Amino acid sequence: QREEGAVNAQGTVYGTYVHGLFDQGRFRRAFLNMLREHKGLRPLPLVRSINYRDWKNRALDRLADWVEEHLDMRTIEAVLGR
Repeated sequence: QREEGAVNAQGTVYGTYVHGLFDQGRFRRAFLNMLREHKGLRPLPLVRSINYRDWKNRALDRLADWVEEHLDMRTIEAVLGR
């Protein structure tokens, strides 16, 4: 098994290439609470949150609809060689 990502010595900077890491609300809140506690702040309650993956997909669908409506897709596809 290989480690993924990095954290600085102070525990204040995190980095990862794991896509979707923060899509799960409970993990995201627990992670943010860890940072809050590190800063001396009270943790926020673990509450049911929106499904971020679904929200993101709906937002991307709306963006795709806007692009198709406002750009000349035939020209773009021709430039891309399709």
